[in-house]
Parts: sequence; structure tokens; C-alpha cells
Amino acid sequence: MKRVLLLSILSLAGCCLISDFTHAKAQQSYKIIVNLTNRTSSLTRKAISKMFLKKTKKWPDGQKALPVDRLSKSAIRAEFSKTIHKKSVSSIQAYWQRQIFSGHGVPGLEKRTEKEVLDYVRAHPGAIGYVSKNAKMDGVKVLTIKK
Repeated sequence: MKRVLLLSILSLAGCCLISDFTHAKAQQSYKIIVNLTNRTSSLTRKAISKMFLKKTKKWPDGQKALPVDRLSKSAIRAEFSKTIHKKSVSSIQAYWQRQIFSGHGVPGLEKRTEKEVLDYVRAHPGAIGYVSKNAKMDGVKVLTIKK
């Protein structure tokens, strides 16, 4: 009886997780963008997170990765942090404080507006950023997020 109850609970929890993941994907309001010259067309969520946390410093072709974030108080940054890093913005800020204090690195640039992110990505071949899904993607390439 206990075994049946435990299996039922685990099964229900698994369904809820799948439902939450599917719902989050459907609700995603941003796109990951790179410079048009970038040969990469897709990355996993984990690979994107590592690039923004500067754990991965180069693109597969050897080009230096240049992540650009939005300001910490922006709603799109909160969503990006939650879905890509699986952490809050404050947790990511704490990560960077530890990196700075230990001498292991500094965060990427922060831009105030979507236009500033787009301009930066257009101007820098190794840049990666994110903008709202409704932004004009002229002069940038949208990356597919692989599972």
C-alpha cells in the first residue's frame, strides 16, 4: 500500500513538472540573439547559462563570447534568469559578487534598453543577448534553445 501511494505521488509530481515546463516554454517572452556572423544556430539552456556566467568563454569556432544582460530590475531579465539559469536575479548577482571578490571574473555588460542590446549584438561578432520576442530582429540571428 505504501509503495502504491509513493508511486502515485511520484507520478503526479512528474506530471506537474512536465506541465510547468511546457507552460514556461509557451509563455517565454524573449529570444536569444547573436551577431549575424555567428555560425552557431542553437544551444542548450545549460550552454547559454554557462556563457552568461562566463563559465564558457568562447564560441565553438573560437570567437570570444560577449554576453550582454538587461538591467537587474527589468522583467525580461527576471524571466531570463528563471528559465535559463534556473535562479533568481539576486542569486545571479550573488554569484557575481563571489566571482569578483575571489578575483575570478566580472559580469558581462548590462544594457538599459532592448535597442541597446540589439545595437551591441549587431556591432560585436561574439555577442549574445536576449530581447523580447516581438523585437525587430533586423541584423541579428535568433538562436534556438535545444532541449
